[in-house]
Amino acid sequence: MECKDFIDYCDASHSGLDVVLMQDLAT
Repeated sequence: MECKDFIDYCDASHSGLDVVLMQDLAT
C-alpha cells in the first residue's frame, strides 16, 4: 500500500491502525 495513493490510510497506520486497515482490505 503506497502512501501517495492512500494518504489517510498511511497516516492512520502511524496511529497503530495498520492492522485494522489490512484486515478491512482483506474482506
